[in-house]
Amino acid sequence: MKLQTVINILDSYEKENIRVELKESQKFITGEDRFEGKEMASIIVSFANREGGMLIVGVKDDGTFEGEHIFDKFSVQDKNGFDKFKEYIENICKDSISPQIFVESFLFKIEGHDVAVIKIPKRLSIPHAVVSKHEGSIVRTREYYIRTTHGKALVSDRHLEWLFNNTDLPRIFSEAVVEITVDKNLMRVPRRLGAFERFPTQPQEYHSLNRYLNVISPETLKRLKRRLIDRERLIREILIYSIIRSVDFKSDHNKSLPTPSEKMIMNSYMGEGISHIIHQRDNLWSVPFGTSMKIKSTKEGAILKFGNKSILGVLTLKTVSHTEGVSEINPYAQMIESLNRFETFTIACEYQVDFKYPEDFDEDYDAMFEFANALQQTLKEKWDIVDHFNGLPHYKLLYEIDYKLNQLIDSKKQVDNKGEKG
Repeated sequence: MKLQTVINILDSYEKENIRVELKESQKFITGEDRFEGKEMASIIVSFANREGGMLIVGVKDDGTFEGEHIFDKFSVQDKNGFDKFKEYIENICKDSISPQIFVESFLFKIEGHDVAVIKIPKRLSIPHAVVSKHEGSIVRTREYYIRTTHGKALVSDRHLEWLFNNTDLPRIFSEAVVEITVDKNLMRVPRRLGAFERFPTQPQEYHSLNRYLNVISPETLKRLKRRLIDRERLIREILIYSIIRSVDFKSDHNKSLPTPSEKMIMNSYMGEGISHIIHQRDNLWSVPFGTSMKIKSTKEGAILKFGNKSILGVLTLKTVSHTEGVSEINPYAQMIESLNRFETFTIACEYQVDFKYPEDFDEDYDAMFEFANALQQTLKEKWDIVDHFNGLPHYKLLYEIDYKLNQLIDSKKQVDNKGEKG
């Protein structure tokens, strides 16, 4: 560990946080001038069970130094103060903590003052506990501690269950492909793309985009048709609103979706109509209490950020291709008539949610966990085009028939060619 790292921490405005605690050396001496092992063990365990961190000994709560030679009181016979202090800690980690924690201890001289730093790693498996033993290695009691914004605290039953189930903070990551095919003349998502009335060639939820596209006036539509880059941005922006609105989650708390910022292309082509749609009663967003949300749009993509004290979620949409007609991912592409009527926007969706440590297990945490998973499920089941086509057994059968027909046609051509040569 570098001295400058410690100096930077002590010079910072908030010296103590989830990963740093300051202690005077006197806190680790009992009234009988013996080393206070239980206090040290509980602090080390609390750090290891959260994110790991540093215990800085020799600094008061207000950030002032305790002094010089402060570890001399730990000296025993031929071992100087800090060496014995370090030995005490190592013995505690071995005998009083289970599973054992391997810490690193450093002694620094800062402006003539002695400062010790104990560097504590984050746990690698099950949570650590302060233990008392009976008859050698038999553990009699276990006490679990966790680092909080207020210091260390005993772990509740539910927190303990969470710690055993989650070595690292939970995370959601998934990807989806959305492929929106629109009628170029009307700038609408068509109900059908051609003769295949029996087969839904686009997921049903795609038609919800028309609620926004219908607001575009004929005159504005003419301008939009001339600008592909604007159409790509507009589809992404409308899509992100439509995805949010389609999440299967019910809550007692409903709120309007955020009004598009001035820089979003929706304002240029929809005007006040977009605000009217967003604030309609039947278009409110059902979300956990305390949820904040922000939507940003650029030439590169559209981004939704949402969260509360429990999680931070990000949904990113980027256009990966624009196709005149229907893209090749559509298994009916070769069988759809009048392809020149359509254009297709293929959009990559990346969804990531990072969960924070739940200092308080309450209804808001449970609701946010449920909402985050519901959004992931919605992307897969309602919007992912690949998942949609994989759920239709018809196109596989059609492909088999088409393949066989091609074989028959090729065979007939070969026979005809031989006949002409003969």
